[in-house]
Amino acid sequence: MISTQVPTPLASPELIEGSASQPPSTIQNRPADWDRAVWTAPQCSAEIAEVARELLAADMKERLGSWEFDKDDEASMRFVAAAANLRCRVFHIDPLSLYEAKGVAGNIVPAIATTNAVVAGLQVLELLRLVEQKCILSKERTSLAQVGRYTYCQRFPTGRKCELLQPVALEGPQPTCYVCRNATIPVALDTNETTLQTFVDVVLKKKLGFIDPAVDKGNSGLVDSEDEGLARNLPLTLAKLPAGGVVNGTLLCVNDFQISLEANIEIRHKPNSDFDEKENPERVDILTGVAEAAAPAPAPVATHLDFVQNDENAGPPAAKKARTDA
Repeated sequence: MISTQVPTPLASPELIEGSASQPPSTIQNRPADWDRAVWTAPQCSAEIAEVARELLAADMKERLGSWEFDKDDEASMRFVAAAANLRCRVFHIDPLSLYEAKGVAGNIVPAIATTNAVVAGLQVLELLRLVEQKCILSKERTSLAQVGRYTYCQRFPTGRKCELLQPVALEGPQPTCYVCRNATIPVALDTNETTLQTFVDVVLKKKLGFIDPAVDKGNSGLVDSEDEGLARNLPLTLAKLPAGGVVNGTLLCVNDFQISLEANIEIRHKPNSDFDEKENPERVDILTGVAEAAAPAPAPVATHLDFVQNDENAGPPAAKKARTDA
C-alpha cells in the first residue's frame, strides 16, 4: 500500500552494522522458502554488500561496467530486491520478498523504455519550438501558449496521412480549477452530522488531494498538525466547532505547505437525507463546473461575524503565508 507520508531517511548506523552481518542468501541450512520472507533493513544492507563482494571477485570483475539486469540472474535479483526494499522503507511502501520482487521485475516490459523515449523526443521538439519562437510567433499567435502543442500518440495510424502523432493546441486554465485559478471550492455536506475529522480525511485528503492541510476560519485555527491543541476539534461536528462553528456559507482557508497548495472552501449545508446513499455513500459533493451551476446558492445565514460592528477591515479569511516556529 502506498502512503502519502513524508519520506523518512534510514538510519546510517543501522545500515552500516547490517552490511557487516550475514546476508540471508548465505545462511547455511536455510529453509526452502527463504526467498519468500521479507528482509529487514539490515538484511537488505547485508545483501547489497554481499553482491558487491561477489562482483569484485576474480570471476566477476569482467562484468564491471557492462553488467545488465536479468531477473533470472540470482545476484542481479538479490541486489534489486534489497535496494528496492530499502527505498520502499524510505517512502513508507510495503516491502516485498525476493520471490515477489522477481515477479514484479518480470512484468516490466521494454515498452516502458520505448514510451519514455518517445515522450522525451516530443518534449525536445516542443523545446525547439519555444527556442525558435521568434520565427513562429505572428499576428495571429502572439503568446507561447498559442505556439506550444499537446501531442497525442495514437495506437494506430489515423487520418488521410496515416499519422501516429496528433498535435493539438494547448488549453487555457480552467475557470473552476482551484489550482490554476485559486478559485473558491463549494463543498456540500451535512454540517450537523459531519465531523471535522471526516471533513479532513474525505474532503481535503481523499477528494481534493491535500496531504497535510491546515484549516483556518478567519483568524481561528481549526486544524494544524503542528498545533497539538487543535486535535481536540477533530471529533466535533462542523456546526459545533469553536468561533461560531462551520455552517452554511462559512468560508474556510486551507493551506498545505508540503505541496504548496492553498484554497478557499465554501461550505454549503446539505442534509444527509438529500444524498443518494448508493451513489454517494460518503455524502459529500464537490460543487465545481456543471455541478456548481446546478446547485442552489446558499441562503444567507447569521454567524458570529454578523454581530461584529464597525469593523471596516473585516473580510474573507486571509491565508497563512508561512508557519512560525513555536
